[in-house]
Amino acid sequence: MVMIVVAGLFAAHAWLLQRARPSFAGGLLAIVVALSLFWNAFDYFVRFANHPDTFDGFTTGEYEIAAAARRLAESDAVYLSPWNSESDAQNHRLLLRDTTARGFNTVHCQMYFPERTNHYLVDTINDFHGTARLAGRFPAGSVTESFEHYPRTEVFTVPPDSMVEMAIPIQADFGADIALVGASVWPNAATRGETLSVTLAWQARAAVDANLIALVHVATDANAVPVVGHDSAPCSGTYPTSTWRAGEVVFDAHDIQLPEDITVGTYRIYVGLYSWPEQVRLPPKAGGTPDGRLEIRSFEIDAE
Repeated sequence: MVMIVVAGLFAAHAWLLQRARPSFAGGLLAIVVALSLFWNAFDYFVRFANHPDTFDGFTTGEYEIAAAARRLAESDAVYLSPWNSESDAQNHRLLLRDTTARGFNTVHCQMYFPERTNHYLVDTINDFHGTARLAGRFPAGSVTESFEHYPRTEVFTVPPDSMVEMAIPIQADFGADIALVGASVWPNAATRGETLSVTLAWQARAAVDANLIALVHVATDANAVPVVGHDSAPCSGTYPTSTWRAGEVVFDAHDIQLPEDITVGTYRIYVGLYSWPEQVRLPPKAGGTPDGRLEIRSFEIDAE
């Protein structure tokens, strides 16, 4: 772009030399250049600087949020929601590339380090209910900082040792690196056609190398074919096991819709992990089924 301007100046100067004295041609071009510089300086330092949309238009808000995440990540656990690794802001990639800050989405899961202070930076425009979801998971947490410019963001801070015990306490090791430390199933009483919300609390004992798939199956017993199930990478693939860190707890949500024609009887919920694409299960070290799953709860389907 600079070369185009310079070439234009030379062409204008050559054109003027054919029609006026050299001093006039040089003076006129100098005045044009001076006026252009003044005009651009006025636009940049006065008009744009005082325009109310400049802050958002130049992504300063994203820079400010990323800088805050970097500052907090120096000593604490930091998460940003929502996070899309394919399209997220370049400021975040640039400023957070060498930190421990991680991206996630409160819609699919939450994460927590029991022995650290945890900060969740929630974009309240693109994750409108994110702070409320975190408050439900961590009643001891609170909003400690807010950023009013786009993207409007709240910092939800959870102190150490604030993890609420899950409705179904569990201590089951799956392999050497992952343990299931709790689960919850809602609602307590199931009916035909209803959706069961199953949340599994996984904890990494050490850094996990493999990307594993979590399964949730509903069946009459361990030998029966599942009536319905849900298999997916934890957090619907948004927070794979290969990104987990030692000590981190991941609350992994699965929705199971019961069939409208499910028969009356007792059903059991089984959970497990397996590798992908090998599809080799990691059986629990104790209390598992012969095929490498763990029963976490049973429920009744009654005749209507």
